[in-house]
Amino acid sequence: MIRQRNRTCCRAARATLIWAVVGFVAFQIAVVVAADAFAAEVYDSEYAARFVRIKARHAEHPERPLLVMLGSSRVCQLFRPEQMPPLITPDGRTVLPFNFARIGGGPVYSRLAYSRLCQEGLAPEWVVVEIMPALMVHRHEHFFYPSVTANELNEMRRYISSRRLFDSYAKNRILPGYKNRTGLLRVLAPSWALPGQEDPDQVIDALGGEGQRIRSVQSDADRQAKETRVSAGYAEILANFRVDPGSDRALRDLIRECRADGVRVAFVRTPESSTYRTIAYQPETLATLDAYLENLRREFGVAVIDSREWLPDREIDDGHHPLLSGQKTFTSRLHSEVLVPLVNDQLRATNERIDTAKR
Repeated sequence: MIRQRNRTCCRAARATLIWAVVGFVAFQIAVVVAADAFAAEVYDSEYAARFVRIKARHAEHPERPLLVMLGSSRVCQLFRPEQMPPLITPDGRTVLPFNFARIGGGPVYSRLAYSRLCQEGLAPEWVVVEIMPALMVHRHEHFFYPSVTANELNEMRRYISSRRLFDSYAKNRILPGYKNRTGLLRVLAPSWALPGQEDPDQVIDALGGEGQRIRSVQSDADRQAKETRVSAGYAEILANFRVDPGSDRALRDLIRECRADGVRVAFVRTPESSTYRTIAYQPETLATLDAYLENLRREFGVAVIDSREWLPDREIDDGHHPLLSGQKTFTSRLHSEVLVPLVNDQLRATNERIDTAKR
């Protein structure tokens, strides 16, 4: 009798355990399917923070045409649209400028971000794209954007190797209910979500700029040592520089899609300190990049703005990210020398790579 009862209890326990495992697996699958279909931002808190903000600003001012800047952490910290005077189109409309960059956001991310904005009914009329050489070399478009969904995998195969793409996607989907619990709470129950360390929601402003992430108070000697170390690291990345075919394809596809949509595009080479430019680049590296960008200019007529020397060294933290004063300098010059002529259709590509037409 006792044995029979023990066997019954064991069977019940096994059944409970099996159903618990099945339920857990089913929940994880449901999270993946639902997030991939309806809320890709669950997987990427930085993307989510900017996506939520751009939707909110557009909802507040649906009549304002959208201008977005895309790029890497350089752009995240350089471009502060919150600090700009109004941008006005020739027909009197006030432009809605937004910083939609992302840490590690090279050509592939720019292509992905533009497509998503269009799919979400947030199609911009102007797009400014950063050109950062270190994110254009072979295998260095290495940041797998965790918000990439199953539906986007096939498109991303044009730019990233299938093996790396699917491996990264699968690893990011392991235990999604746990690993992405903060993202889930932000989407399903925002009031329950607790801010984490370096929470993007705490450092990204209303128009996508980042003023609060920059808080360097290093001595000049420490800053210069950091600058030299960072520059040397990028010199290794940029050795034997060649533009990765995937990055090239992403840029060309982005330009073609924008042109088909009637969107005006400009490229920007972002500021770097004199130390960074000296250490990180070999002459042949710059010659290869210049020739590549000149080919794009000739093929598509896109302006390439060279802002590498816009900031004095004292306004740059580590050779290629700005201090707060650098943000103000860059944003002011970008507004007057690039964005105003761009929205007024006065920015022209020339043999010198840029012409800010007289206004």
